Amino acid sequence: MAQVLGRLWERIQGKPHLRKICDNVFNQRQNHKGLLELTDLHYSVLLAYNLFNKHFGGKHKEPPSPEVVASTVMQLQGQEGIDREQFYEMILEWTLKDRRQFVQNKFLLAIMAAPAMAELTKRGGERVPSIGNVIQKIPTPVFVPLYIVGLILVQDLSIRVD
Repeated sequence: MAQVLGRLWERIQGKPHLRKICDNVFNQRQNHKGLLELTDLHYSVLLAYNLFNKHFGGKHKEPPSPEVVASTVMQLQGQEGIDREQFYEMILEWTLKDRRQFVQNKFLLAIMAAPAMAELTKRGGERVPSIGNVIQKIPTPVFVPLYIVGLILVQDLSIRVD
């Protein structure tokens, strides 16, 4: 159960989509040894942020400054390059604030829309002859959490990574 909830939370945060974005960029920019060269890091970060901005709605997310990327390259000096997992972890760290805001917006939208949708569903269901009596007995607030969870999960369906 904890694993299912963990995967669900990662999905809500957009981590699987971010993983696809990083894999896409890494596959484009890797060298013959399967590493991303440090000289290519800034360009690769810009590509990843470009895809991140395309596929995650909302306000434009600023990539890290060239100085931040340069300091990361200085810390990694001596290595031939970084592997796929290191690149993903870097992007994950740099997008933390933006992903947090993305999750907040998803929750806010779901919380605002759920009560109205629950009320409409209840009214519509009461008119159905076979289940109308049962739905009348269920209080409307029971439907609201279901709609909140459903709306948060449905918002993920619109994100595509080419």
